Amino acid sequence: MAKLSVKLAGQPLFDWAGSRGKMRQMEMRLSQAAAAAKPGQTAEELVKLVVGAVFAMHGLFAEDHMRALQRDAITYYLLHLDTNDSAHPGKYRDHVARGVDFDFDLTPGAGGSVRVEVSSNGRRV
Repeated sequence: MAKLSVKLAGQPLFDWAGSRGKMRQMEMRLSQAAAAAKPGQTAEELVKLVVGAVFAMHGLFAEDHMRALQRDAITYYLLHLDTNDSAHPGKYRDHVARGVDFDFDLTPGAGGSVRVEVSSNGRRV
């Protein structure tokens, strides 16, 4: 089982532990939430909206059910990023499925951009 530690502008946001099965369950929940919010909406579209809201609010909602959706959306977003590492190609989800732990620090930028700093085992990735 892999572990993710997620920060927002250097401040702890949440931790996540999971496997391939847990990733699939998360993707199902997001697909169902997207369809319930707006017929025809994809999980990816919902994730983009939710991640933008987290950055705008500088954190997570207080309500537990909304926090769970936000954690799922941010985790999905991070897991689907390209590693941009020729020694470890693919997406972070590929490596998490093999049990690799990551620390992510998200910093909102201008125009809705996001800077993501990633480390694994104390080394910057």
